[in-house]
Amino acid sequence: MLQFFSPFRLPVLLSLAGCFLSALSGCAVMSEDECRAADWGSRGYQDGAAGMASSMLREYQDACAKYVMVDSAAYNDGRRQGANVYCTDDRAYDMGSAGEKVTDICRVSSNAQGFAEYYRRGREVFQECSYLTEADDALARIGEYSGDRALGPLNRMLQENRRHLAHWRPELADYCDYVRAHGRSGNFRKTDYSGVMSSMPYPRAMDSAEKATEMLRRSESARSAIDREIRDVDRCLDREEDDRKYKACQRRMDCLRDAARELDRNERRTLDRIIDGHSYSTSWTDDYRKCR
Repeated sequence: MLQFFSPFRLPVLLSLAGCFLSALSGCAVMSEDECRAADWGSRGYQDGAAGMASSMLREYQDACAKYVMVDSAAYNDGRRQGANVYCTDDRAYDMGSAGEKVTDICRVSSNAQGFAEYYRRGREVFQECSYLTEADDALARIGEYSGDRALGPLNRMLQENRRHLAHWRPELADYCDYVRAHGRSGNFRKTDYSGVMSSMPYPRAMDSAEKATEMLRRSESARSAIDREIRDVDRCLDREEDDRKYKACQRRMDCLRDAARELDRNERRTLDRIIDGHSYSTSWTDDYRKCR
């Protein structure tokens, strides 16, 4: 009969964590010494109690093939015992309501059906509260761009979106509280709030603000580069006595000043295209390089 293995052996857990990280990085999940000394029933139990996927057995088999044969029967027996510790109704509901994913561990648990049912109920809570989560995420994004004068008309659009979401948020929060209060029993009436986000006055404004901010960042970087080059040319004009070289510096200065003016025009045109939802390019931020 398979012995009961305590899930609270810290050294084993730390070893498992290290092995798991090693597997992710492409290294062997177990060393030769670990393979030879392994208690496969105990390792199976620890994996089951930690909610590890069945694919871990293949990891061990691949790592230990050169040294020993993995006792897969003992491992799977231990894993089933560990799964019974892991696959509780409480854990299922908590994981579902937090939006966490689960492995295939609970398929071998004696509570497979109960776990699946409570995970489903938790997922319903997560999904119904996603209306509030989406609204809060959108409000946070709007806050990132709020007050940026360079965004021009987008500022007004974002503020109207903020007012819309602020109006709906208390109702969404109350609904989420109601769902959480009844979610474990699954006894609540669903309300569809999916239209809250789509009914914002300017639903594309946040994506446009993100694109515009990146465009403005590139434009400002180009403007700084032009300013630096203009200062370099100023020094050339101050000290250059050779007439031919002086005229070359003057031509470069004229080119850079034209590039600065064109940069401003392209920035305004591109911002308008972003706001209107049209395609756009930022290749013009490199046009000043032709003056070199």
